[in-house]
Amino acid sequence: MQTKDQLIQQIRERSPWYQRIEFPKFGITTTDDVNNILADNAWDNKIGNLTIAEATRLRPIPKWDAIKIFLPDFKEKSVLEIGSNCGFFSFKFSDLGAKQVLGIDIATHWLSNANWCKEVLNKQNVSFLNVDFMAFNGSTFGNKAGLLRDEIDQISIPNNRFDIVFMSTVLDHMFFHSLPFTR
Repeated sequence: MQTKDQLIQQIRERSPWYQRIEFPKFGITTTDDVNNILADNAWDNKIGNLTIAEATRLRPIPKWDAIKIFLPDFKEKSVLEIGSNCGFFSFKFSDLGAKQVLGIDIATHWLSNANWCKEVLNKQNVSFLNVDFMAFNGSTFGNKAGLLRDEIDQISIPNNRFDIVFMSTVLDHMFFHSLPFTR
């Protein structure tokens, strides 16, 4: 069993953090210390009177608070989160009763943090994979072209497996692809 101080040290060592992950048992989050935050413009979380600094520190809680009333019931559902980052939404879906949640992302740093948070939070029904959602086999492009086909070697996710598919702030990466974050 780790102490609060040990958890704070591990959070610091794993920085930067793009998402605020809460550890209620310890009363802390990944972004309590501003030095742990990936400082960019959190435009999609600048809701209400928040400053950019506040939106970045709280990301993605303001967005979650704004969209959660529009989301379906997650009880006993299997959920795929595309672009899961550090796992914030995947953990929320678990909290809302999802049977299983799979988060996928291409950024190894974020996924490492997500898997670490999963262990600390003891989220047994959540898992994360390092796969590229946009991958497809060009040699079969004319035959069954499309994303997330079950014949893609890199993505072993069969079609029709998930009740709910969710993504947030992913479309801009699909069309203006940049390299995944690395330390």
